[in-house]
Amino acid sequence: MNLRNTPTPAPEKTVDVPVTVRFRDLDAMGHVNNATYFTYLEQARIGFRDQVLPEFSGRFEFFAVVAENHLIYRKPIFYEDKIIVRCFLSHIRGKSYRFNYILLNPETGEEKARGYSVMVGFNYKTGQVAPLDPAFMEPTRPYTALNT
Repeated sequence: MNLRNTPTPAPEKTVDVPVTVRFRDLDAMGHVNNATYFTYLEQARIGFRDQVLPEFSGRFEFFAVVAENHLIYRKPIFYEDKIIVRCFLSHIRGKSYRFNYILLNPETGEEKARGYSVMVGFNYKTGQVAPLDPAFMEPTRPYTALNT
């Protein structure tokens, strides 16, 4: 799939998770290091869960594990930038789904990066891939892109 030409359109409802750019996130070029973006995505997944499923907030309970990460860097992020990660789901299957991200400046609307993670249902007791848990998937339906 070519992310550059066919980004997944966002549904009407998304979750915006603010990210604080820390000085330690910067590289020698003065912008956020490329690997740090994945930490921002992790923060966004937790923020999404906490906003959409508040009953699980603060608990070390997750419904899926990351199988793949894809990210296109469009513009650098600098220390003084305000950043949010806009999150939504797509490509729901029996045991997997896509967690989509748009990193942008909320003041200017400038898109900094766009990508997704492929998430796979996981049973921590058995250590095996598992069907997606309805306790997670049902409340996330409004945040899921259609026709994917």
